[in-house]
Amino acid sequence: MNQVIENLLNFHQEGFQKRASQFQALAKSQSPHTLLITCSDSRIMPELLTNAKPGELFVLRNIANIVPPFSETSPDFSVASNIEFAVKVLKVKNIIVLGHSNCGGCNFILGDEKSRQALPNVKAWTDSIKLLKSNLDFNDAKLNEKLEKANITYQINNLLTYSCIKMAVKAKDLLINGVYYNIDTGICELVENLS
Repeated sequence: MNQVIENLLNFHQEGFQKRASQFQALAKSQSPHTLLITCSDSRIMPELLTNAKPGELFVLRNIANIVPPFSETSPDFSVASNIEFAVKVLKVKNIIVLGHSNCGGCNFILGDEKSRQALPNVKAWTDSIKLLKSNLDFNDAKLNEKLEKANITYQINNLLTYSCIKMAVKAKDLLINGVYYNIDTGICELVENLS
């Protein structure tokens, strides 16, 4: 049997029992304090990195932690509904955009157009951050890191196109931070802070 399936089937005995009362309380409701927007990358483990307990984080993951700007005509319902639910229903107090080193989604936009065409869905998704290339020095040894950090700031700016976020930030009910995680060193660095 697949190891992941086996672990899921054994969770009740090996994971649930240690925190049964906590999970039973969470079964009735949730009140996470933070919406964490991060990459789908398998090396990013939000609860491990933040030392969060079950019920503390509302997590939104996608390639390159992208937040499409708000649009009434063609919204990305997956991202927009997560944001709307977290801010308006769960009333999170924090949003963290967590980017990371060696991000395949960010680095994908640096590739040649022919190789990008081979993955049409990834290309369509990451085209929204392609404009970040125009501000980069391609001879810079830290090109990828600068792109990954610029992407964090860009996504925070996109968050501010959502009226529910703008209003909550203005009312000082919501803090937004951008954090960069270096996989090689384990160091997390604050890139942006809107409080």
